[in-house]
Amino acid sequence: MFPLRKIVSPTDFSEASQYGLRAAIEIAEKFEAELIVVHVIASVPVIAGTYSMSGAHAVNLVESMQTEARRQMDRLLESIPSALRCDVRLIQGQPAEEITRLSSQEKADMIVIATHGYSGFNRFLFGSIAERVVRTATCPVLTIRPPEVA
Repeated sequence: MFPLRKIVSPTDFSEASQYGLRAAIEIAEKFEAELIVVHVIASVPVIAGTYSMSGAHAVNLVESMQTEARRQMDRLLESIPSALRCDVRLIQGQPAEEITRLSSQEKADMIVIATHGYSGFNRFLFGSIAERVVRTATCPVLTIRPPEVA
């Protein structure tokens, strides 16, 4: 595992994931490692020419999600020190699977991922991407639990 040369840090742009990214940046700086920041745009089943319940065209919805993800990633990049070797990725798919696939493909030495601290019904409803990443990753995974995440 050591030295760390490449670290993957997933983000969903939430406050919790920003806390995790700050930890990943600190570790990357300490080990002079490359940081790969990834956001996975969850797949939306699309049938050509269909509309969602809100009336929005499904293809426009996906394009809108991609545009917003790029905007948020650009804003997030402003917080990353310029001296740090950093690559960003926007991927579409199932988050846990895409995070582990990317880390394997990039031969990452570690994944640093924040937890949201869901429990009870929210955990049932949203699941735990971090937990799935821990179970399926081929490299060590450091989970970061932010203080008092609601």
